[in-house]
Amino acid sequence: MTGTDRYGRTIDVDLSFREGLVVLQREFNQSVLRLKSQLDQLYDFLWDGFEDGFGPRIAAATHNKNANSKIKK
Repeated sequence: MTGTDRYGRTIDVDLSFREGLVVLQREFNQSVLRLKSQLDQLYDFLWDGFEDGFGPRIAAATHNKNANSKIKK
């Protein structure tokens, strides 16, 4: 693919593609890091409730016991 810019100069499509890719990767990486931080905060917030609800079931399952017999209803 070839072309010219509005001033008639030849466009280096490969260079433009690589530059655009770098920008997209940088923006993607920044977004993923923000998402990771937000998910970490969410998991920290939910941790106690998860442990209270599923901790006894997991403990019972890892000790080959009936999970329902250990849970207070």
